[in-house]
Parts: sequence; structure tokens; C-alpha cells
Amino acid sequence: MKNNDMKISHILSIICMLVLAFALSSCALPGFSTAKQVESLFLAAEALDRDGSYNTAIERYKAALKEFGKPGVAPGLLPHIDKNFPAFVNYRIAVCYSKLAEQLENSTEFYNKAIEYAEKAALLPTHGKSKADAETKSKSYHLWGELLYTTGEFRPAIKRFSELIEHFPDSSYAEEALYRLGVFYYEQRDYELSHRAFKRIIENFSDSNFVDDAWYVIGYMNYELQSYTECQLAFRRVLAGFPNSDLRDGAQYFIAKSLLEELNYGLAYLAYVNFLKHYPKSFYRVYAYFDLGTIYAQREDYDNARSNYALAMQHTDDQAWLPKTPLARHPALAMQHTDDQALLAEIQMD
Repeated sequence: MKNNDMKISHILSIICMLVLAFALSSCALPGFSTAKQVESLFLAAEALDRDGSYNTAIERYKAALKEFGKPGVAPGLLPHIDKNFPAFVNYRIAVCYSKLAEQLENSTEFYNKAIEYAEKAALLPTHGKSKADAETKSKSYHLWGELLYTTGEFRPAIKRFSELIEHFPDSSYAEEALYRLGVFYYEQRDYELSHRAFKRIIENFSDSNFVDDAWYVIGYMNYELQSYTECQLAFRRVLAGFPNSDLRDGAQYFIAKSLLEELNYGLAYLAYVNFLKHYPKSFYRVYAYFDLGTIYAQREDYDNARSNYALAMQHTDDQAWLPKTPLARHPALAMQHTDDQALLAEIQMD
């Protein structure tokens, strides 16, 4: 009896070895496939993808998916060839289609295909809870949202970003999804939801590259809401915490501008001078010179007012905006000039 059990165990071991050898082999019966064949197609697709041969890469990826679905493939025996392989490959196909869409002018068809495969990748069932699988899912939702946003489908895109944040709050893609939400709601003038999204970036992703952007937009929203104290606090966060941010000049300018809106001419003057000292080539320098002209006019120092208006005109290619701005009609200027056009004409003659 003992010998029979040993024989049966030996036979089963041989059968298992044969099955494993078959699964890893490059040969298969008609209608069957193997993990090795799937891997061969997948690796070929990856190489083509890296070389920018996206159309051919897509063909190989699809062929790998087809082989994966045949009997004989044993998921888990080779790297990538696991139960979540279809989600990963659908994601890669979506990326290839999106690259093709970026390369061509008439790209609607490729964008639609990219959206189709990104959706498949995001919605396929997940097998297991590995970090790699969660990453594939989160980046699939992210790509799906980005593609919808790019094609003008803003609300469906926002829904995808919201789902990403809900299902994968710790994903590396969640912070960018929150940024997208914040910008979208800001553009819709829903400042409460926008502020909430940006605050989540600040609180949950303190090392994110989006934190300075988040503080900046919060500052600008408060500027538009005329909440100037909160506006200045947010912009000072940008200046204090991000020495290499390219938003520093705008932050300094809007601190000065908000002080001017509060009619705090003394502090506004100092803030503008400080701004021009540190950012003499900033986009905002034209507005800074113009605002300084307003401050000098308020002080009835018309020579310096004229000089700063002249500097504003000197540094802009669009002089038409100067007479249109309400600041060009400051009451103090009316004491010296009959209208704005007369002042501007005089400046241009100097």
C-alpha cells in the first residue's frame, strides 16, 4: 500500500512537471497558447512602443491579449503574465493611441480609441491587491480623465478624476487629479469646491510639485473674492516655502495689488518697489508700473505718475489696454488732464 502511494505521488509529480514545462514552452496545440508565447508578443510590443512604432506596437499588444485568452496559459508563471495582465496591456494600448493622437492633426479617431482602451483598463476587475496592480488601475483612471479633458469632455473627465481619488487616495496620480479638480471648479467659479481640492493637495501631499500652485490659486481666488488678508497670506506661503517656484513674481505682484485694492498706499508702494527690484523682467512689470503711477497720482506727485505710466507703455506691446483700465481714470489725474487720451498722448511725445 505504501509503495502504491509513492508511485501515485511520483506520477503526479511527473504530470505537474510536464504541465509546467508545457506552460513555459513556446509550443502549443492548435487553439491553445502558453505563457511563453504571450510573453514573447508582449516584449516585442514593449520594444516597438519604446521605439515610437505605435501602430505596430498596438498590433503586438492586441495579439498578446488574444493569446492570453486562450487555454493553456498559466498566469503567474512569468513576469507581467498574471491575472491583471489584460488591464496593464489595455492601458499600454491606450497610451499608444494617445501618442498617435498627439502626432496627427486629425486625431479624433485615435483619441476615441485611446479613451476606449483606457476605460477598459480602468474598469476590468482587479485580482488581488498588490501595489503594482493598484498603480495600473490608478494611472488608467488618470489617463482616461486626461484624454476626456483634452477632447473637451470636461464633466466626464472630472468624474474620472473624482473616482481615481475615491478609489486610490494614496496613488501618485491622486495629487494631479486633485489639481485638475481644483482648476476645473475654479474655472466654473465654484470657489468652495476648488478651495477644498487645493487644500487636500496641501494637507495630504506636502511634498507634491503642485503645492505652490495650490497656494497660488487659493491666493488668487481670495483676491477675486476681495478677501485681501487671506489673499496675502496664501501668496506669502508661496514666497516663504518655494524659493525656486516660477510663481513667485506673480505672488509678490498680487500682494502689492491687494494692498492697493485696500487703499493701503504706503505698504502697496513698498511692495511694488520690492517687486520691481526682484523681478524687473516679470510679465507683471507693466501692471506694476501702471499701479505705481496710480499711487503717485493719489499723492498728487504727477511727475512720477507720468514717469511710471510711460514705463508701463514702454514695456508693453499692447498699449490699447492702458486707457481702458479703470485705474487710468483715477480722479486725481482729472485735476491735471482733461482725459486719459490726452495724458497718454503727452507721454508718447516725450
